[in-house]
Amino acid sequence: MLLKYVNLLLLGLLLLASGCSPIPCDAGFSADELAEAAVGQQYSKKIEILKGAMPNENNINWDIVPENTGITITRLIDDNSRNSFYKGVLISGVPKFQGNIAIRIYGFSYSSKTCAFDKTFTLKVNP
Repeated sequence: MLLKYVNLLLLGLLLLASGCSPIPCDAGFSADELAEAAVGQQYSKKIEILKGAMPNENNINWDIVPENTGITITRLIDDNSRNSFYKGVLISGVPKFQGNIAIRIYGFSYSSKTCAFDKTFTLKVNP
């Protein structure tokens, strides 16, 4: 966990030293919202980030609030990439309780520039 933050800090310092920084842009997600879930039933949703290349796992990060909801996130690898770059996330699990779960997906990708992305999805869990 600490290594993730150290890598992000080093990248930020490198970008500042070179006179550029990640630029907020519309990286584009394959979904604008999440389908509703139900307590005790399996949930699964893939979300791809549509712009740029993400060569290491630190390019895609997330927060889930509240914690311990039964929902987990894993990174997806692009099967079409020669270098096994990352392409998005899989949100899955069995929700433990009713209510809303905030899922923030953030990070950066590379194309002709470094592109930052940050989006919070709401997963509504019904009884």
